[in-house]
Amino acid sequence: AFGAAAEPAVLKATRARAPSFADAEAVLARLSATEATQRLAAAWIAGDGSDATLEALAARPDALAVARAEAARVDGDLRFRAACLVARLGGAEAASTAADGLRRPDRRREAATALLTLGTREALIETARLVDGFDGFAGDGALREHVDLVAAARSVPDVGRRAAAAAARTGRTSDRRRLLILAGLSKDAAARPEIERAAADPEVRAAAFVALGELGDPDAAPFLARAVLRTHDRSTRRSGVDALARLPGPKATAALASLLASSADRDRAAARLEARPDGPEALVDALNDPATRAPAAAALRELAGRSAPRGDDAAAWRRWLAGADR
Repeated sequence: AFGAAAEPAVLKATRARAPSFADAEAVLARLSATEATQRLAAAWIAGDGSDATLEALAARPDALAVARAEAARVDGDLRFRAACLVARLGGAEAASTAADGLRRPDRRREAATALLTLGTREALIETARLVDGFDGFAGDGALREHVDLVAAARSVPDVGRRAAAAAARTGRTSDRRRLLILAGLSKDAAARPEIERAAADPEVRAAAFVALGELGDPDAAPFLARAVLRTHDRSTRRSGVDALARLPGPKATAALASLLASSADRDRAAARLEARPDGPEALVDALNDPATRAPAAAALRELAGRSAPRGDDAAAWRRWLAGADR
């Protein structure tokens, strides 16, 4: 009943009856502690690969030693999977073999997950190098290009905070940029303070802006608006405005509207406001401020086309938004 070939089936059957893995533990309890760990490790390496099996392994004090022994015993494709298991259990020596999988599309997600779980600075950097660059990175198209990295980053707890912290301890600028973007892709809100601190450095500021946009935390909106206004480089300012546009909610809309007062950013901010569900309302509100009235009116006229009210009277534009004058 406990042959190596039957082990994945045994685990599958027991998990089907008990998602908590309690039944599988009961079955494996009939074996010695080392034998049970060996069977779990062999099942995971052979293709089980489930979180439940990994969770059961991680709870065993001999798991890493057994995984290392299995890694030394197997070869071929199983050697890669064994290295991933060792890395996920904390064995840094397996990072190089696991990282080889980053270069193969069919192994990339598993390799990235193993390295991010390991979490050493070197493993984080190696994984972050999957990011081709940060110029024009933001957007759904870029996420599709990095689907395996995104999936891995969002499956490993705390990876965003750790990646952002690693960026602060890394000397090479290109790696710092990639680590910041990795932190953003993780959607780990705990990474935001470290990313914001990184934005103080002009060399990585654009990447930090992109990272905050990918992070999607609306509480970053006021910081982004202030940072854009303090930035001199036009390309970096554009990255900041675009990052703001990727944030959801009224805080981001208000922050974009505040940039209408900046001659360097008003056209881009207005265009991004036009595309937001609450953007037209924010543009109408901006008509009440002399500093933002002209760009807001221009954006509204472009949005309204031939049905646009004449002038920049906020009341007339509110009637147009309500549909009365369309």
